[in-house]
Amino acid sequence: MVAPAGLLAAHWRGRDDYHPVMVAQDRQWIDRDTGKSKIKPAGTYDKVKGPITAELFEKHLAGELTLGRYQIDESNHVYWMVADAEHESWALEEIEEGKKFLDQFFLKYVLEVSSPGRYHLWILMNAPLPAEAAFRFGLYYKAHIYEAFKHRIEWIASTDPEEQAEQRADEDRRMRNREFFPKQGNRGADGFGNLVRLPLGFHQKKKVWSTIPDLPATGVLPTNAPMTVMMALAQLEVARPDPLPSLRVKNPEINISDRPVRTGMKHSADFSARLEAVWRVLSIESLVAQTMGIQTPRPGDKVHCPFHAHIASSSQTPALMVGGRYATRSVMCWSASCRLQYKRLGHLNFFREYFSEPDPEVALLALERLAGLK
Repeated sequence: MVAPAGLLAAHWRGRDDYHPVMVAQDRQWIDRDTGKSKIKPAGTYDKVKGPITAELFEKHLAGELTLGRYQIDESNHVYWMVADAEHESWALEEIEEGKKFLDQFFLKYVLEVSSPGRYHLWILMNAPLPAEAAFRFGLYYKAHIYEAFKHRIEWIASTDPEEQAEQRADEDRRMRNREFFPKQGNRGADGFGNLVRLPLGFHQKKKVWSTIPDLPATGVLPTNAPMTVMMALAQLEVARPDPLPSLRVKNPEINISDRPVRTGMKHSADFSARLEAVWRVLSIESLVAQTMGIQTPRPGDKVHCPFHAHIASSSQTPALMVGGRYATRSVMCWSASCRLQYKRLGHLNFFREYFSEPDPEVALLALERLAGLK
């Protein structure tokens, strides 16, 4: 079954102003700086200006061209993560171990056979997740897979001890450097970051199709809320301080007598006490910075509001005030086009709105982990 173009458009979102197209055959070109003739190899990508249209998605599915996606969008957020497995000896075993790791955190995934012997485990989300959080999660995923398979290195045998040691070192580096996207927490110096080939397409160089074996007949794929990923990351950071620095942000300047901003919700005394403890150590500015993947604003600064535009553009005026005189220990959007105009959101409500989390207890637990209280 060939999935409709809408499936790719809905689930594999990314940067919209440019898209990569795979080169079908070796192409000669002239370097303007040096005047020398060079070869653009088949299987590499051209960077094309403009969004991916419905027509391009259809051509990708028909094999007329092969599209990639620049994963990190203009606001440094991602809508999916993907783990790559291509080891000639145990790629399928690696995939199964990866599934077990994701199952611990109730994360949904989709398996793609991108080419014979090579697999992609896609973790799709229904809303944007800060690229830095996705990158951190990927480091933990890779560390887990490495620990599960590092004993295989001892199987490498050779009659020459020096050759054996070199082979084991090469295999160790290969295992440590397996691919998980995003490969960085932002778009990098070139402003684009890494690209990933979209599924269900034809590899122009290898001449093979990508398939999703368990694609539902309805074409509806399972997705995760970014909140679930953030909670999984918080659990990992608390349980395993390596290989990443902690997410904890302490702010001793907040007076312990400060009280939560009233939200109109009634909570138990225990719930309110736990929420107050979060506010004592985690400033609203730090929370917004971590959640949205931006530089920590100063109290009273305005940033691009995520509640009426997920992708910040140069034409959009920053409207979300973070802290300051009119939004003490809370955020408030001043834009008339925002559904939350003039509504002050404290830590809990901001977190719930951003991640579309209906359960206050789940949101509070994640906040406690971000604040280093769990």
